[in-house]
Amino acid sequence: MLSRLMQVWNELRGSYWFIPSVMALSAVLCALFLTQNRWVLELSFFNDSHWLYKSTPEAAREVLSVIAGSMITVASVTFSITIAAVAYATSQFGPRLLTNFMSDRGNQWTLGTFISTFLYCLMVLRTLTGSDSDSGSVDFVPQVAVAGSVLFGVASIGVLIYFIHHVPASIHASNVIAEVGQQLLDSLDALYSRAEQGLELPSGEPVSEVHFDLRNSQALHASFDGFVQFVDHPTLMTLADELDSAIVLDVRPGDYVSKRSCLGWVLCTTSLEPEVEARFEGAFLYGLKRTAAQDVMFLAQELIEIAARALSPGVNDPFTAMNCLDWLGSSLGVVATKKSVDGHHYDSEGRLRLIAKYISRELFINNNLSRVRVYAATDRNAALHFCAVLGRVLLLPVDEDIRGMLLRQASELIECAKESLCDLDVEELKARYGILASIAADSRENYSMVHEHDWLGGSG
Repeated sequence: MLSRLMQVWNELRGSYWFIPSVMALSAVLCALFLTQNRWVLELSFFNDSHWLYKSTPEAAREVLSVIAGSMITVASVTFSITIAAVAYATSQFGPRLLTNFMSDRGNQWTLGTFISTFLYCLMVLRTLTGSDSDSGSVDFVPQVAVAGSVLFGVASIGVLIYFIHHVPASIHASNVIAEVGQQLLDSLDALYSRAEQGLELPSGEPVSEVHFDLRNSQALHASFDGFVQFVDHPTLMTLADELDSAIVLDVRPGDYVSKRSCLGWVLCTTSLEPEVEARFEGAFLYGLKRTAAQDVMFLAQELIEIAARALSPGVNDPFTAMNCLDWLGSSLGVVATKKSVDGHHYDSEGRLRLIAKYISRELFINNNLSRVRVYAATDRNAALHFCAVLGRVLLLPVDEDIRGMLLRQASELIECAKESLCDLDVEELKARYGILASIAADSRENYSMVHEHDWLGGSG
C-alpha cells in the first residue's frame, strides 16, 4: 500500500496540473468564503481599517477585470516560456530529464499563482451588483474580497519576477547536473538504509550461506509489460511469514519485464492460491518509464547521458562532461565505502524470509564507469578528469577488490584513448595511471600524492 501511494505521489509531483489545480480550487473557495461572509468580515475584523479601499460597484468591476485579464495573459506567456525552456533543456541534456523539469516546483507554483488569481477575480466579479441608477438593485461590493484581489495581483508580480530568474537558472548546465547528482546521492543513502533493515540476524550470529532448490519452488510470473518502478519489501516479508517460507526475487526496480516472465520464487513445494499470487504481484508496481524513486542506476545513467551529449561532436562541451564525472565520482565514493548487500532479510526470530535483489557494488561501479569511459576517451580533458575522479575514489578507505576495479577502468581508458588521442596525451594518461597504481598499492602515500599532484585534489 505504501509503495502504491509513493508511485501515485511521484506521478502527481511530476505533472504540471496537480499543484496549479489545487491552487485554483483554493482560490475559488477563498473567493466564495470572502464574498459569502462579506458583512461579518467588514463589521468584525475590518470595521476600523482605514486602509481598506472602499470602492463602488463600477470601480470594483474595473479593478477585477483588469487584474483578471492581465493574469490570464501572463499565464499564457509563462506557459509558452516554460514549454520553450523544457524543449531546449531536453534537446540539450536528454529526453529522460523531462520528468525532472516537469516536477520543478518553481514552474508549477508560478503557473498556479497566475491561474488562481484569474479565477479568484472571476469568482468575485460575478457577485458584484448595482452601480446603475435605473437598475433598482442594491449595491453589493465585497470590499474585503476586492482588496484581496489587489493583494493577489501584487503577489503575482513578485512571482513573475521570481519566474524570470528561475527559468534561466533551471536550465543552467551546472544546476541541472547538480540536481541530478544530489538526487543520486540521496537515493543511494535511502537505498542502503532500506537495504540494511532486517539484513542481520537478531542474535548477531554470522549469516550462513543459503542453499535452495528452485526446481522444487513455485515460480511467480508477471502479468504486465513495463518497467518495475517499486518493490514493496515489507509486503513480501509479510506474505513470506504467512506462508512460513522464503521468497527469492529475480527483478529489482529499473528492470524491464514482459508478460509471463519470472518475478521471483516462493520456496515451497505446494501450489499457491490465486489470491497469494495476486498479492505477490501487487508488491511490484510498474509503469511505462523508469523512475528515480528506487532506481539509482537510472539517475546515474542520466548523468552519463548528459556527459555523452556534451562530448558529442555537435556539442563539444567537455567541461559539462567533467562536471558530470565529478558528481558520478561522488556516488562511486558512497558505494565503494559501503558494505556489500546480499539482500537476505530475516524476521524478528532470525528466519530467512526474503532474498531481495539489489544493485551490487561491482555492478554499479563497473557499469557506470564503462558506459562513460568510452565517451571520456575521445576527449583529452575528459579523459584526464576521468583519472582524477578515479584518484579521488582511491583516496577513500575502499576494499582491495574495489581498488582493482578502478585500476582496470583506468587501464581500459588508456586503451580506448589510443584510438582518439595523440601519443602525447596517451603518455600523460599513462603517467596518471602510474600515480593511481601507487595509491592503490600503498594507502600511506595518499597525503603525499595529493600534495604533489593538484589534479588529485579536485583541480582536474
